[in-house]
Amino acid sequence: MMFTLKKLREQGTEMSMILQEQFEIRVHERRNHELIHLLQYLRSPDYLNECQDHFGSKIRRPKIAALATSLLERLYPQISYNRVEVNKVLKLDSIHLMMKMREAKYFE
Repeated sequence: MMFTLKKLREQGTEMSMILQEQFEIRVHERRNHELIHLLQYLRSPDYLNECQDHFGSKIRRPKIAALATSLLERLYPQISYNRVEVNKVLKLDSIHLMMKMREAKYFE
């Protein structure tokens, strides 16, 4: 996706600018922002300190926590999750998160 945007910018023609704009609009409409932000957070915990992503979407910790809770509830319906607890976990680094999940036997 970034490759496509880069190539369209490099061309600098009127047509490429229109295509670039329409491409960005379409990606923005279809993109699951919270899921992308959750995955970026799991990759790098400092990601939540940024105000917005490279598409200009605001990074919202509560929505990310709600998505994480929802996904955990779907994966492990036998366990009840407290959104406040998930929010606390989101403040931990990803290694600590994985250790906590192993301790709770999420991976069995």
